[in-house]
Amino acid sequence: MKLSEAFREAGFWFRVGDYQFRFTCRCGAALQLDQCPMSARADATVYSCPRCEADIAGVALDATSAHVFPGASRSADEDGHRMCGHVFGANVDMELWPAAAAEPFLRIPRRPAFFTSRGLGGGPPQAS
Repeated sequence: MKLSEAFREAGFWFRVGDYQFRFTCRCGAALQLDQCPMSARADATVYSCPRCEADIAGVALDATSAHVFPGASRSADEDGHRMCGHVFGANVDMELWPAAAAEPFLRIPRRPAFFTSRGLGGGPPQAS
């Protein structure tokens, strides 16, 4: 599952693709989510930075959020943003940009606990 699929299922008025999620990684790389390698871990899909390999974002199914829409999530949901049957989080702030937009449609605050609450780590790779 891709993060954009969760937004499509929520019924956004424009067709959402991973290329529309923009962010700057902690390593300084300015990226779009579609440029990041994806992997399936535990119950989640995780996106990693192609430059430093740190986990950037993740998305998973979440039955407790079946009727929650973006912006209506409870602030107590620190382990991720819940939306229409999905939960997602990121280690950096992201923005959702519609095609040909002059400014972002949505700013998505980071939720790094998405990774730690699922035992996925989520931090930068450890030096060996």
